[in-house]
Parts: sequence; structure tokens; C-alpha cells
Amino acid sequence: LTAIGTSAEPIEVSRLEDGASFGVFAVLGRQKKAKVILSNFFISGGNESALNGVQFLGQLSIHNAIVDINKSSISYGSSDDGMNIRNSEVSIVNSLFEANFADQIDLDFCTGTLKDNTFRFIAEESTLIKDPNGDGLDVSGSKVFIQENTFEGFLDKALSVGENSIILIRDNLFDRNLRAVTVKDGSRAFVLNNSFINNRFDFSLYVKKKFYDDPRIFLDSD
Repeated sequence: LTAIGTSAEPIEVSRLEDGASFGVFAVLGRQKKAKVILSNFFISGGNESALNGVQFLGQLSIHNAIVDINKSSISYGSSDDGMNIRNSEVSIVNSLFEANFADQIDLDFCTGTLKDNTFRFIAEESTLIKDPNGDGLDVSGSKVFIQENTFEGFLDKALSVGENSIILIRDNLFDRNLRAVTVKDGSRAFVLNNSFINNRFDFSLYVKKKFYDDPRIFLDSD
């Protein structure tokens, strides 16, 4: 899937005015990984669906792919995740994730980099009900470099790291979240040179699923 717009003429996928959510925009790699390139790609107003026996949990869902997303926006989705990516190699840069029902992004068993993105919880400006327990970025079973992103206004977890993930968190801004960085279930987070402003808890650690080991956070000298 290649969808490359421009700043003047972005590609827009959305529901009709006053219409129901349109369903899901999905990519599924099989024996060979799919290749996905999205640039200046704006999607909003979708939901989730089961297609060909596969459950897709994000209005934008990508399974088993090599993914390159930049200068794009995923917003106002009614699905469990604004975007759900599984078993993929990802590069997500300079994009906006806001006002989706629950998690803005869910990465399951992925590797790669997220850089210079904005994750924002917005409760107003829409008739769409938001889940206050939704996360900004939810990472499970993954190895990801998270750099120079902004996480703001989440009523629960801005960044949730679980299920034996290994994450490098560097030069990010966490502003006005209940829990800025949550590490759980055997995961390890390496935290370097981030800014924490007006969060209720900068760090939280716990075991949610008892068959995992204790999580660990490694902090820089500051």
C-alpha cells in the first residue's frame, strides 16, 4: 500500500458528514510482509471490524508489514485503537495521533522507531465518547526506540510498556498526564533525558499478568 499525499493536497479517509463510522482501513501481510508507505495521509472517523477471519482493532490496522508513516494524522476513531500494528517493522515520524476512543497507537510484537510525533488526549471538540483509560502509546512484546515525541493530557497512561518489551525512551516530553511512563510485565525501559511536566506520576511499575517477571526501569544520572 502506497499512499503519498502532499502538505497542500493530503490524502484523506473519513466518514461522511453525519454518517456512521466507516469501518476499518486494513493491510494484511501473509507469507511475505506487506510494504506500507503513508505520507500526508489523514484518517478519521473509522471503527474496527473482522475481515476474512481476522479481527482488526484499529480504524487503521496493519499486520505483518514493513511500515513507513510520516507527516500523517490518525484521529477521532471509534475503534479500540486509533491505529493498531502487529508483527511489523515500523518507522513512524512527524505524525499526529489524537482524540481516538481509547489507545492512540497499539504496537504488538513490533520493532522500529517512533520519532517527533504528538500523542494527545482530547475529551471535547467531538461527540465521540472517549475512554479515560486509553493510552497514548501502548507497546506489547516489542523492541522500539521512542524519541522526541510529545505526550499530553492523558487521563491514564501516556506510554504503556508491557509483555517483555524492551524500549529506549529518549528526549520526549510528557505533559499533564496521570501516568507518564508505565512499565509492566517483564518489560525493560531505558529512560534518557526526557522532560516531565505536571504529571501525577512520572513512573509506574507493576505486574499485571502474574506469569511475567518484574519490570525494570533504567534511568540516566538526572
